[in-house]
Amino acid sequence: MEQPVVWPDPVPCLPENPLQGIRRCYARANGCKCPWLGVDYCGIRADDMEAALGEAGFGGLSWIVKDDLEPDDVAEAAGELRKALGARGRPRGEAEGAEAAVRWLAGLLERVREHGAGLSGRFAERLDLKDRY
Repeated sequence: MEQPVVWPDPVPCLPENPLQGIRRCYARANGCKCPWLGVDYCGIRADDMEAALGEAGFGGLSWIVKDDLEPDDVAEAAGELRKALGARGRPRGEAEGAEAAVRWLAGLLERVREHGAGLSGRFAERLDLKDRY
């Protein structure tokens, strides 16, 4: 079964046509960082990120990738992740990879917030995800 994928909504690269923005992702097509968000790709595999949040000890914040988020919710989520990561300090041994994924998510949420976007899985059913995302 395919994992649900969530993206910034609207995607900052093509807010007037988010599906085309996702399909024609500049960063993926050119092998570079997204000029808007500074990441390799803004799609988040929700199940993987939920597992990383749990493994890193932040399971209570899994709502961030389980539910669609409005822009105000993204700001709240970014703040909560930043606060939780700040209280933690250095990564703990085996959870280091998961914590790196959570730090990536925190950075992405900050940039999504700066663009005034939410986070949504609504595009997934209209895209052929297979191995591309």
